[in-house]
Amino acid sequence: MDIRVLRYFVAVVETKSVTAAAEALHITQPTLSRQFKELEDELGKKLFERGSRHITLTEAGELFYRRALMILELFNNTKEEITAKNDEISGTISIAMGESPVLNFLAKNLTEFKQKYSKVKFNIVSCNDDTMRYLLKTENCDFGVAISASEIGLNEYSYLTLPLKNSWGVLTRPESPLYDKEYITPSDLKGIPLLFSTQSLKNEEFRSWLNAPTSKLNIVCTYNLPQNAYMLAEANLADMVCLKDCMNLKQNSQMKFIPLKPALEASGFLVWKEQRTPSKAAVKLVEHLRNVLNKE
Repeated sequence: MDIRVLRYFVAVVETKSVTAAAEALHITQPTLSRQFKELEDELGKKLFERGSRHITLTEAGELFYRRALMILELFNNTKEEITAKNDEISGTISIAMGESPVLNFLAKNLTEFKQKYSKVKFNIVSCNDDTMRYLLKTENCDFGVAISASEIGLNEYSYLTLPLKNSWGVLTRPESPLYDKEYITPSDLKGIPLLFSTQSLKNEEFRSWLNAPTSKLNIVCTYNLPQNAYMLAEANLADMVCLKDCMNLKQNSQMKFIPLKPALEASGFLVWKEQRTPSKAAVKLVEHLRNVLNKE
């Protein structure tokens, strides 16, 4: 198996047709079919189900496709770094993170960094902390962003503390008994239907604030991405436990954010694995952010 075969495989998945992929790749269909037969023989698994009009991936094919994308991205980034001139900073910096207001800080500084190093590109991967740890472990991302030291386990990573002080609270609906409250206490949440982030369920600081297991709460739905949960909350499914400003409310929305009491704040951390050999671009980004943070 080589990189060329991975590119062929991705082309077929994305065109859903061996014929269309062969045309796009400028090779014959029999050649492409033979490559996939050899690939399936090597793996000992069937990757495609061939229909009359298009191909469908098997379970093994789905896994292979995801891994092929990761391998190709890593290969392309490595090639860019190696072939770049000695003094040239280029390549793609990948950052895995959930939807968080910390992106406001990063967006400003990534823009400044891009102005200085014009050949650098960025890849932002939206995900939860478990996926972020996996992507860092497998070196498919340069950095991750966490909002809780306890969730990510900072002893495993090098990190920068970002200037994020964001409040936890409840995004509540006019129909909710919480709507007219000035703040939310642990006792206020008892029996209330709640949308809860999977991240919050693991948050030691939140469990300490609650002073009770989260299993005691009436959690009707968990979520990874707050914008999706917001739409469920607005549809009157439940009130939403979340960070302030973690999503954009609709212009005429009647929903409102009520902070917790005692106040519970989240900090932002940019983390990376020290063991990996960072790209020149990644090293320069850390230097840039350190300089910015030292001035604040």
